[in-house]
Amino acid sequence: IKKLIQVSETIQYLVSNNITFAMYKLPNSSSIDLVVSLGINKEEYFIIQDFDSSNKENIIEKDIFLQNEQINIPNIKKYIFGKNNYKFNTRKAIVFTKEMYKEYVSAIVEKCKNEEFSKCVPARIIVKNKDDNFNIGNYFIKLVKEYKTAFVNLYFHPNTGLWLGATPELLLKKNGNVFETFSLAGTKLISKNRNWNPKEIEEQQIVTNYILDLLIHNNCEKINTSKVKTIDAGQIQHLKTTIQFHSDKDINSIAKLLHPTPAVCGMPQKKSFDFIITTEGKQRENYAGFIGINFKKEQILFVNLRCMQILEGKFLIYVGAGVTKDSIPENEWTETENKSETLMQFMD
Repeated sequence: IKKLIQVSETIQYLVSNNITFAMYKLPNSSSIDLVVSLGINKEEYFIIQDFDSSNKENIIEKDIFLQNEQINIPNIKKYIFGKNNYKFNTRKAIVFTKEMYKEYVSAIVEKCKNEEFSKCVPARIIVKNKDDNFNIGNYFIKLVKEYKTAFVNLYFHPNTGLWLGATPELLLKKNGNVFETFSLAGTKLISKNRNWNPKEIEEQQIVTNYILDLLIHNNCEKINTSKVKTIDAGQIQHLKTTIQFHSDKDINSIAKLLHPTPAVCGMPQKKSFDFIITTEGKQRENYAGFIGINFKKEQILFVNLRCMQILEGKFLIYVGAGVTKDSIPENEWTETENKSETLMQFMD
């Protein structure tokens, strides 16, 4: 308990002083880790790549690294004095009404029926007002306790602002020259207790095939796939295939090959990406990009899903849905509402 109170207080201190940092808990780990940047260590860092991978990534250098009981305000004050100047972004989000989002989905369904896409992933932003007494430290602790199998993360970088999330989706993990990635797609509520339907099974297979083709074309070797499994992520479930392979490339190079995956963009990738940017503009920012750690001893990256940006006086919660020719616009709206509950259910 004492550890969690210290962590919560440290978060409040870091945020109120605009210190560049990343705090996170890896899936199935009991350790809370903190990376604080002094702008020195370019070899080891927390990485933030936004949805548009042509944009340069942002890094939070691993200059101070603290874990669990070490995470306290006196340990930060040893290295950092004073407050950094940063004006919280007050950008206006484009908010799709229900009808607008359903029209967006309908346009994609038509394109899928005409075989322009086999899948595309429209996203939207839910804006929620931020209460004056909202405690970001306590909120982070709630996510850590609730989402044991997720990458729970909170980070601030002057180029990106303050973001928080609990993503279930590994993008890439590296151990020696052995890599591991997931194909994750399909969404259903656990409470509905139903079987996967053909649309969801097909959607997940599209993602698996795409990744395998990409790896083969980039000379990756010893490619193995697991059986498809159902995994839980809070109130919802997804279909998942684990893919392992060998490569001599570094983790960032392989990540940029895979990103953005069909799970967050669509198929064919370029066409889907262009359609999303045309319709949504540059709204996504870090949503559906990738984040994670590139340390000498550990290299692991996650797709930045179930996330929100924290602005002055409000939260922007990002959600999307995988749309194919069989999609029903009303159902896709409901899917985005269900996904938003991952973060929204702890706000009160």
